[in-house]
Amino acid sequence: MKTKTHLSLASCLIALLTIATKSLAAGESIGNPPNDCNTASGKCATTPTKFTTTVYRIALCTSSPMESPSTTVNWDSAGCSDVYNNPNGETTGDILSGNGVDLMSQYIKMPNPGAYSKVVALVSNSFSMASNHMVVAAGTNNPVNRTRYISTTAGGAIAGASGNEAPYNVAVNTFSGALACSGAYVTPNSWSSTGVSGNGFTGRLLKSNYEMPVSGSGNISDGTAKCDGVAYILAIISKQITVSSSAIGINLRIRATKGSALVNQGTGDGIVTGFSGTGSSLTFDISMF
Repeated sequence: MKTKTHLSLASCLIALLTIATKSLAAGESIGNPPNDCNTASGKCATTPTKFTTTVYRIALCTSSPMESPSTTVNWDSAGCSDVYNNPNGETTGDILSGNGVDLMSQYIKMPNPGAYSKVVALVSNSFSMASNHMVVAAGTNNPVNRTRYISTTAGGAIAGASGNEAPYNVAVNTFSGALACSGAYVTPNSWSSTGVSGNGFTGRLLKSNYEMPVSGSGNISDGTAKCDGVAYILAIISKQITVSSSAIGINLRIRATKGSALVNQGTGDGIVTGFSGTGSSLTFDISMF
């Protein structure tokens, strides 16, 4: 049986979500990606314009494979059926490109027929992303200095045109650098939020042995705290999916939504000082055909 998995960004859905808010966020009417920049200084959440990740495993599950108090993943007890499983991982191209990205077919599997309530993905904690931003005055769409900044390969920012932004690398070692990674199921290694289409998103940071890190380093006072030995992000998405016995293919969509990228707007003079990223805004959807 021939199956195919396709990765892409639902840009139209992101636009619909933006329209549903009270108004366009900072600078979106002048070309900024969807963002939460409500002031003209400091760091704020934005959306990457380019995004690459490494995928290891994606499965449909009947329950969460990692609920408290477990500190490791148990795929079998959660009734998981693989959609993609590559122990060596596969680095994608830009999943935000208009054509999407195909994963290698030899690692794609048709899940067992049945009803599932979770989409679970194991991806690297390291990403490559890019973005751009023009700082606007708080509460307006009025540019502070009318200069658009684009990301550099080092995560810096230079003046430039949208479309010329360079990808930079992001290593996610915590969901909150202002809190210590000091035990299981604390915010730095466990995160819950609402994903695209209202899907519940739960993230877990894992070490190379698939155990949750329970110790860390860095300084919570300056936001540099991190968990030790992070290698993977486990993303658990709540979504009801039924696989029929007549299904012949799979559509898989990974979205790097608003909050996947961060922009540092500097001190309020309109000069962007850099870009960074997080791992708490990755969502996954699967449909059958």
